Amino acid sequence: MKKSILPFFIFLCLNILKAQHREVVVFFNDSTSLDGFGEVKNDKIYFKLEQKDKPTVFDYNSVHAIHFVGYGFIEKYEYVKSDKYKKPKIMELIEKGKVNLYAFSEIRTIDNYSSNQVNGFPVSNYKTKLIVEYFIKFPTNEIAIDIVFSFKKRVLRYFSDCPELIEKVNNKTFTKSTIPEMIYFYNDYCNDEF
Repeated sequence: MKKSILPFFIFLCLNILKAQHREVVVFFNDSTSLDGFGEVKNDKIYFKLEQKDKPTVFDYNSVHAIHFVGYGFIEKYEYVKSDKYKKPKIMELIEKGKVNLYAFSEIRTIDNYSSNQVNGFPVSNYKTKLIVEYFIKFPTNEIAIDIVFSFKKRVLRYFSDCPELIEKVNNKTFTKSTIPEMIYFYNDYCNDEF
């Protein structure tokens, strides 16, 4: 009996912890900010002043950023207009510098329909997959650019001022899977005119 209680207790604790909003600072479009507790779901910010309060829902019409604080570090998220989506999406600010790097993450469910049958019915295998898309934004631009789409072409277009970076892309030191490292390199070693 004790063995069956322990997994249930762990499951219960994890659900309670998950239900708790994290400490945040919400930055409004009118340059004010509020400290409280919050979370992000479906490009909306759910904010509470106290854990016991009901959440207030915000979107890009009133908020431009949310910072999750605690545990000795800050996760910064901003509403960003991009060349890929009609409406601003909430994206994590990965790197700030001569060029800013944003990551848009979402979990997608994929139906792997199978011709196998169980009791005469077709079987569907649903898989969830974390998709991360990277966007770059120069401080003078209002729109972030999807850097993954036509990766090499866009790197040549937007980073032509850094021959070292172009060389690293050509010799495959930097690829789609190493975009954050590429942006760190650019901000640290290229275009000191900024």
